[in-house]
Amino acid sequence: MIPRYVPVLLILILVAATGLFRVKYAVVSAEGEIVRIEREIEAERWRLKTLEADWAYLVRADRLTAQARAMDMQPLRLSRVVQAEQIGNYRNLELAREARSALLPDGEAIEFRVKPVATFDLGVLEPRADMLGAEW
Repeated sequence: MIPRYVPVLLILILVAATGLFRVKYAVVSAEGEIVRIEREIEAERWRLKTLEADWAYLVRADRLTAQARAMDMQPLRLSRVVQAEQIGNYRNLELAREARSALLPDGEAIEFRVKPVATFDLGVLEPRADMLGAEW
């Protein structure tokens, strides 16, 4: 006669084996996912390196100078700097929080201290009524 605990032990062994089987395949699946993600990361690293190389090529000083000449652009000279009052609507300029510097093709550095501000002249709008009839 079989003792009572033998069927219980067999059931427990089957449950443990099934659990171990599931854990094994979950680990294999997770390892596959890790490999896939590592491949994606490596592909993105190569893409980033390619973009950095493209950027380095595009911002070469000799290339930018050639493009500026092709577009008939002139280097900035101090004789071309004007006062804000000489600009059409100088009220549309405000001081920048921090100076922006730029290097000219001849090697001279300049700093920008103003920035344009989008403003709207509300006086030119004609009065309109909303859906309730109130004018604004």
